Amino acid sequence: LNGRRLAPYGLADDGQRTFVDLNQIPFDAVERIEVLKDGASAIYGSDAIAGVINVILKSEYTGFSANGSAGTSYKGDANQYRAGLSYGFGELSKDKFNVFATFDYFKQDSLNYTDRGGYIGSSKLDFIGVNQLGGDIYNPDRLSNNSPLGTVRSVDPVTGGSPTGLFESLGNQAQCEAKGGIWAQSVNAAAGYFCNWDPKAWRQIQPETEKMNFLVKGVYQFSTDLQAYAEGSWSNAKVETTGTPTAPRAQYVGGDLKPVDTLLFRLPVGHPDNPYNAQNLAARLYLTDFAVSDRGRGSDYDNDTWRVVAGLKGFNWDWDWDIGGMYAKTEQDISRYGFYSKTALEQAIAGQGGFGYYRVGGSSGLNNPGIWNFVSPTLNNNTSTSVTSFDAKTTRQWQNAPLGPLGVALGAEWGMEGIGAPPIRGTAHADICGLGYSAANGSRD
Repeated sequence: LNGRRLAPYGLADDGQRTFVDLNQIPFDAVERIEVLKDGASAIYGSDAIAGVINVILKSEYTGFSANGSAGTSYKGDANQYRAGLSYGFGELSKDKFNVFATFDYFKQDSLNYTDRGGYIGSSKLDFIGVNQLGGDIYNPDRLSNNSPLGTVRSVDPVTGGSPTGLFESLGNQAQCEAKGGIWAQSVNAAAGYFCNWDPKAWRQIQPETEKMNFLVKGVYQFSTDLQAYAEGSWSNAKVETTGTPTAPRAQYVGGDLKPVDTLLFRLPVGHPDNPYNAQNLAARLYLTDFAVSDRGRGSDYDNDTWRVVAGLKGFNWDWDWDIGGMYAKTEQDISRYGFYSKTALEQAIAGQGGFGYYRVGGSSGLNNPGIWNFVSPTLNNNTSTSVTSFDAKTTRQWQNAPLGPLGVALGAEWGMEGIGAPPIRGTAHADICGLGYSAANGSRD
């Protein structure tokens, strides 16, 4: 932005690739955008190794402007609202200064798959003869083995292996429908009925989003050859995402980078909902418990970005020069919900932890209300990135050439980048079912 690096977003894409959130730049403050595709640039120096996108703000602005817009889909949902304000005063040529500020606001409503009909809003695609509802473990097209009532199969109580007999559903039709499920005969008729469910009932097409940003810039013209400048900005973005409810059976990676799986998760002998207690066998459990969170499983993100810049620039002895410093920081608060704690879940299944047995299937209504936060605590995390730099650069036209003028540029920069992204609580020792370990912490000059 104006030739100086922006701080990357506080959370890497896929835990690996960093990126910059361009929503922090107010649109009304932009004058133009320069794009450099290759790495050959004396002006941008080492920042241009992989190319540069340089967003250049207006040098001055006077007056007041306001704009707004609203939009909706053809079904009257997925609404979007946008508003902007700009105000500036002082003319450089007359008053020797200019100060302007801009504010942008954006709001986007969520859109769920169930807000649309047909093949978009349902996993039961009868028009092509495909049923992708979860729950019937014998259905080859299913999107999930798990069921809101729980599907079980008898296994060895010690190892969790050596399965015997057919899969069967816990609970009954009334209990299934009370959870919003669909009680239907299995593809394998000998297995009876299963409680089916539609994963799309929990998924989003677009999340709810709210963004705002504010920028103020000031310039003071000491003389025709010397100018001081300063700018500051703040932006905030909130995003709420939701997905399918959690399941105790998962495969993921812990802090030691070794794979972990809970695929042999089971109800032990003696658990009140284990239908194989009389045979002294455990019940391998395929469960997606809607009661853990009425929002399913998801994350709320609250991201703040700050940036301040100050410097001097001028023109002397046919050289344009610029000396300045910058500090930018992003900070993100993340709240994740709907994930099982492996340790707490194992305790609750065994009737330990202070809340009695974790009841499943048609008996989930018998659970102590405190058990939900015990087996599935809210996971809060904070990440941040920062960039600090001081630079000096000078350029001038050297000579005219047949294909255009030749220029020369000299510059020096000191910078420091930092990142603080601690692991999500519990992931270092693989305690959060289905949530892998990711962390980064350090700085470099």
